[in-house]
Amino acid sequence: MEYIKKVTGLKAPSFGIVLLMLFFAPAVASFYFGVQPHVVSSASMQPEINPGDVILTRLIKVSEVNRGEVILLFDNKVQAVQAHRVINVLHNLGTSDITTKGDSNPLEDKLISEPSNQVLQKVVLVVPNVGHVLEATHSSSAKYLGGFGLLSIFVIRMIQRVRISKSKNEEKKPLPNQKVRK
Repeated sequence: MEYIKKVTGLKAPSFGIVLLMLFFAPAVASFYFGVQPHVVSSASMQPEINPGDVILTRLIKVSEVNRGEVILLFDNKVQAVQAHRVINVLHNLGTSDITTKGDSNPLEDKLISEPSNQVLQKVVLVVPNVGHVLEATHSSSAKYLGGFGLLSIFVIRMIQRVRISKSKNEEKKPLPNQKVRK
């Protein structure tokens, strides 16, 4: 908190600053650091990665993939992106053969063969349970409630500003029996 006071000159972060940080921090991280957030929806990687967790990924070349790493792959069967662990990788001239498996799945996934210079996403960080909050904010009721809340805050702030400006104007006006100095 002391750091924020020194940098911004504010006693406490304003509502606007907090909103800026919440909404723009992921975009800045994605742009500058190549990190992308994804909400986990399946239990195939339990117990390490659970439904509702947020995973942060970064782009790497297929030739940089190593055994034991968790990567994101598009599964044509379910038409979704899946995070699975690399259980075997063989880098040949110009291509890489990768076998993956969900930690809680009994069977390994179908072998994929990708050009070595192609990029894919590697999981670099798991943030537990944050995905539940993010998913809740995407529901229609949450959007209406959030919009109503923001509108209410805006109206309350406008009323406060009007009252403050009226009280300042009343302080400046002389009383009827008071002489005005020039």
